[in-house]
Amino acid sequence: MFNRYALLISLTVFLTLIVFSIGNAQQPTVTDVPKVISYQGILNATDGTSFADGQYNLTVSLYTDQNATNRIWQGQYSVVVIKGLFNLLLGSGTYALPDAEMFNQPIYIGIKVGNDPEMRPCTMLTSSPYALSIADSTVTSSKIKSGAVTSDKIGTDYVASISVNGQQIAGAGTALNLQSGNGIDVSYEPISQSIMFQKALDVSGLKGGDPTIQSLTFDQIATGTNTTATMTVGNGAILEPDGSGGIVVANEFIGTGSTSNAVDLATAEVNGVLPIVNGGTGSSSNTPLAYWSTVGNAGTNPTTNFIGTTDGAAFEIHVAGARAVRIQGVSYYDPNIIGGYSGNNIGATTITGATICGGGGGGGTGPFYPNIVNDNWGFIGGGIGNTVGINNEDNQYYQAVVGGYKNTATGDDGFDGAGELNLISGNESAIVGGHANYVSGNRSFIGGGWDDSVKSDNSAIAGGDSNTVGFSSPYSFIGSGYSNSIWGYDNTIVGGYGNALWFGANYSVIGGGQWNSMDSSSYSFIGGGYGNTINYANYSFIGGGENNLVHNESYASVVCGQNLVAQSYAQTVMGYYNRPQGSSSSYSSMTVGDRLLIIGNGNPTTQTNAFEVSNNGHSIVYHTNGTGAVNGAIIGARYEDNTIYAWGDISAGGGINYDFGVGSVSVDSAVGNPSCPTDWTYTIHLNLVDPYTGNPRTLAGGAVTATLESANCEPADIITASPIHSNYFTVKILETGSCGCHGVQQPFMFHVCGRPNP
Repeated sequence: MFNRYALLISLTVFLTLIVFSIGNAQQPTVTDVPKVISYQGILNATDGTSFADGQYNLTVSLYTDQNATNRIWQGQYSVVVIKGLFNLLLGSGTYALPDAEMFNQPIYIGIKVGNDPEMRPCTMLTSSPYALSIADSTVTSSKIKSGAVTSDKIGTDYVASISVNGQQIAGAGTALNLQSGNGIDVSYEPISQSIMFQKALDVSGLKGGDPTIQSLTFDQIATGTNTTATMTVGNGAILEPDGSGGIVVANEFIGTGSTSNAVDLATAEVNGVLPIVNGGTGSSSNTPLAYWSTVGNAGTNPTTNFIGTTDGAAFEIHVAGARAVRIQGVSYYDPNIIGGYSGNNIGATTITGATICGGGGGGGTGPFYPNIVNDNWGFIGGGIGNTVGINNEDNQYYQAVVGGYKNTATGDDGFDGAGELNLISGNESAIVGGHANYVSGNRSFIGGGWDDSVKSDNSAIAGGDSNTVGFSSPYSFIGSGYSNSIWGYDNTIVGGYGNALWFGANYSVIGGGQWNSMDSSSYSFIGGGYGNTINYANYSFIGGGENNLVHNESYASVVCGQNLVAQSYAQTVMGYYNRPQGSSSSYSSMTVGDRLLIIGNGNPTTQTNAFEVSNNGHSIVYHTNGTGAVNGAIIGARYEDNTIYAWGDISAGGGINYDFGVGSVSVDSAVGNPSCPTDWTYTIHLNLVDPYTGNPRTLAGGAVTATLESANCEPADIITASPIHSNYFTVKILETGSCGCHGVQQPFMFHVCGRPNP
C-alpha cells in the first residue's frame, strides 16, 4: 500500500529536547532531560500530495550503516498525520534508546509505514543529537588525553601544591598522612569534613591520668587545692554527680557536699571563664548561665533569648546526623530558608528571601534530585528535582513550584502547582499540574493534561493531551481533547480530536468533533462533526455533520449536514450532498445564478428532493434529477406543480400595481355593445427566466387562478382565465348583474402555477 509513496520526508528533524545523557539511563541527575529524540516529518505520496489526515502506524529503526544491516534500536508508534505532517518522540513509551556509547558513530534512520517495506535510502542523523548533553558517569579516563587537564581547566578553589616547613611534597598521586605527636592531636570531623589540630589533653589532673575519659564524675578529679586557677567551661563539658556527695545545686558546683569549696557559676562570668571562690555563698540569686532547656523554658525574652546566630553565619538543624533545615542569607531581614534534603540549595550567594520547604532527595540510596531556587523570593514547597528561576537574573522574581517531579518555573511571577516535567518560562503564567506541559507565553495558563503547550500571551489550555496554542496566537483557548491546535489569535477550540484553527483564522470557534479546521477565515464557527472545513470564508458557520466545506470566499454562509459545499456569498446549505451554484465573494458581485438557500438530499453529483432559493427571488423545488451536470442540476429536472412562477395585482385599467414574473398587461376592446360593454379581456404576458442561466423560459400546462378584488355592481360578476399559451394567457371579466350599463373596468389578482418546458 504505502510503497507507492516513495518519498517519506521533506526530512525535517527538529531536535528540540534531544538528550543523549543515556549512559546511566536509570540514574538521572539534576541536569538530565528526557531521554528522547523529537522527530518531525512529512508523509508525501509519489505525486507530491500529502497523505490523507488520519492515524498511521510507523516502525522506526536506527542503524549504524546506510544499508540497514546493523540495527541498534527499533520502536513502533501510532502517529496522527495532519496535512502530511507528523511528530514522534523516539525513545518514548516502552522503546528506550540504547546507551550513549552506541551513538559514537554515524547513525541512520529508517521508516516503515504500516505493513509496507521500510523506505530507502535510510537517512543519516546529523551531529546535533550527539553534542547537546553528556550523560553523568560516561566520560572515562581513557577518553582524557594525558596532561590535558591543566590548572587553568580547574575551578578557582583548588590547591596547587602542599609544602611542609617550606619543602614541597612532590610526586604525582603522593599520599599525605597527618599524624598526632609532640602534644598535638590531629583528628578528622566527617560532618564538616574538617581536619582539626588541637593541643593534646593534659591528663595529669585526672585520676590515673586516663586520656580516654571524656566525661567526669566528681570522684575522678584528682585531690588538691588550687586557689588561683580558673575553670573554663567549654562546649560539651559535662559535670556528672556520682551519687556519693557530689551534687549540682542551681548554678553552684559543690565538690564534697561542703559549701566551703563551692564554685559560683554566675559570679564574674567573663566569656565562659569562672573564678574559683573559696567559702562560696552556698546558693546564688544571680542570673544563671545561659542555656536552652530541652524540657521547656520560662521567663524568656525573645529579643535576648533565642536559638541562632548573631553574625552572618548560617544556622542549621540536623536530624540523624544530616542537615534538615538551613537558614542563611545576605540580609538579616530576608533570610533564605532551606528545608528537606541536605542537597537542596539556593543557587547563588546573592539571592535573598528564597524558601524551600522540603522534599528533594529521592530515597535513602539515591539517585538524588535536589530542589533549587535560583532567583530572589522564589519558593518550592516540596517534591523532588524542582527548579525555580535562572541564575538570579534581574527582574525575574517571585516564582513558585508547589511540588511534583522536575517541574521548572523561570518566568517572573510564574507558578507550577504539581505534576512532572512541567516548564513555565513566560511571566505571570501558571501550570496547575499534569505531565510535560509547557507555557512560554506571558499571563498564560495550563490546567493539567499531558504534553500541552501555550506559546502565546494571554492564552490558556484547560487540559487534554498534545494540545497547542502556537506562536502569534494571543487571547486563545483550548478546553481539552487531543492534538487540537490554534495558530491564529482570539480563537477557541472547546475540545475534540485533531481540530485546528490555522494562521489567518481569527476570532473563530470550533466546538468539538474530529479533524475540523479553518484557514484564513475569521469570525467563523464549526460546532462539531467530522472533517468539516472553512477556508477563506469569513463570518461563516458549519453546525456539524461530516465533510462539509465552506470556501471560495463564500462569506456569511451557513452549512449543516453531510458532504455539503458553500462556495458563494451568503449561502445556506442543509441536507446531504448539496452544492448550490455560485462563486460570488460579496453582495455587490452576486449574479442571477447565485443561490442563497438549498435544503434537501442529493448525491455526489446532483440535488434530489431539494428546495432552493436563487438570488433573483425564484424558489425552485427539485423532485428528481436526471443525469445531472456540473453547471446545474436543472438538466433533466422536474418542478413541482404547486410552484408559483408569477403573480400580479392588476388595476381596472390594466396597470400593474404589484407583480412577480409579469412582463406586460394589455386591455382588449369590450365585447358587446361598445356604448355599454358587458365584459373586458386582459392579455397578460409573463417574463419567466431560467433561474440558472437567466434565459427566457416557457411554461407547459401551467394553471392560472384569478380573483376580483371587488364587484363593481353585484358580487355575481364572473372572472375567468384561459390556459397558458406559450408564455401568455387572458383574463375575462363578465358582468352579470342588473345594475345596468356602467362601463367600468374592474381590478383583479392572479397567480400562475406549473412547470417549465424541459
